[in-house]
Amino acid sequence: MIERAYIHVGGPPGSGKTTFIEAMLAGADALTLAARCLRDDTLPQAREGAPRTHPELRRYRQAGAAGAAVYTFPGQQSDTDDFFMTNLMMNYSQAVVLEGECPLAYVDLSVFVAPAPSRPEQLFVRHPPIPSRGCRRRCPAPPSLRAGRPRRGPRPDRR
Repeated sequence: MIERAYIHVGGPPGSGKTTFIEAMLAGADALTLAARCLRDDTLPQAREGAPRTHPELRRYRQAGAAGAAVYTFPGQQSDTDDFFMTNLMMNYSQAVVLEGECPLAYVDLSVFVAPAPSRPEQLFVRHPPIPSRGCRRRCPAPPSLRAGRPRRGPRPDRR
C-alpha cells in the first residue's frame, strides 16, 4: 500500500499558487507529484494530460516534482477513483500537490493563497497605542492586589 500526503493549494488566479508550490517543491526532501486540477462541467468524463509545453507543468518539473500533469474533471459527476487511476498517480511518491480545484473529497492539508493587497492597501496597519489616562479611576485594582505585594522568599517549614 502506498501512503502519501495530499496537499491542496487553492486561491484566486494570479495569487501565487504556482510560486508557492515551486518553493515547496524546492525545499522538500520527499518525492512529490504535482497536478494542476481544473473543473469543467461540460466534460463527460475526467481526462489527464502532461504536455511538455504547459507553463505550469514546466515550472513544477524545474522545481523538482517527480511527475506533473493537468487533470480536468467534470465536477459533480467526477468519481474520486478517476484521479487515483491516472498515469500520474501510478508513479511512486510520498506526497501529491493539487493546484486549483480539488477533485478529492479529503486532503491532508489545504492551503489558501491570498492575493497580495493592492498598492494603497496594507496587510498590517499599525495604530498608535490607546492612552490609558484615567484607567485607574475607572478600573480599580482587585482586592488581592490592593492588600499589598504577595510574600516572597522561603516558606516556613510546616510540620
